[in-house]
Amino acid sequence: MNRLEELKEKALQGDVMNSDPIWASIEHNSEAIALMFKLSENTKSSTRSIAISCLNDIENDPKVIQKMLNVLTDPVEDIRHTAVTYLNFNNSVAIVPQLIPHLDNSDTIVRGEIALILGNIKDPQALLALKERSKKEPALSVQKNIMLARAKLGDKEMKEKIVKQLSINDSQIRFHTLEDLKYVDDKALAWYFLPALDDKGNTYMISDLGREPVKHMFVCDLASDMVAAWYPGAFSFQANEHRNFSKEEIEQVKKFVSSLKKP
Repeated sequence: MNRLEELKEKALQGDVMNSDPIWASIEHNSEAIALMFKLSENTKSSTRSIAISCLNDIENDPKVIQKMLNVLTDPVEDIRHTAVTYLNFNNSVAIVPQLIPHLDNSDTIVRGEIALILGNIKDPQALLALKERSKKEPALSVQKNIMLARAKLGDKEMKEKIVKQLSINDSQIRFHTLEDLKYVDDKALAWYFLPALDDKGNTYMISDLGREPVKHMFVCDLASDMVAAWYPGAFSFQANEHRNFSKEEIEQVKKFVSSLKKP
């Protein structure tokens, strides 16, 4: 039995994953890829799942992208989620018309991820669809992703709604808002960061588990890091995630942010 036949046998038995040495050794073989496309249509859900998992390794392939779009409505949750994860990293403006209908997908995770993908692609035609979906979206998690995507696509109302959270005197809310603003990725919004730059509330541990002394990253550290990343060369230091910034470094950022114009 050659490797291709062995791979098919194992897949039909539900006994192979994309990390399997057999698949790893022939994943760029056209016959192996063709086999996985064929198996992705199999009536057995475990076999389809294996095929999609293997195709997930083939980056930026138009045929694989189309396959992943097609299986976003597969009855098997794992297949849908593998597909939407693939599309998060392998997409283009060309598939926006096929992504938009999945804002109405029955799967909450798929809807939420599709919203973020549309924001990342930055095609203006998606903005109207996102606005329409926001009027009827029942899931709070998806509502939030739609808000972020709209903000990334330039919706001023959504940007203002997000940055308003930085004025709430709660370190966790500020931290999560900053994380959301990383996705929005609009450096002009640094103007709103002053409350976060004064926030010494700790957010998460940055030292290795069990190592003393325990170090935490503070809200002001995350805010400083983001501004430094958005404005490279503006400071005496480089952006460096997962470290504590000195008082002098944070003061540099505060002075810089204060000099910005309100967007």
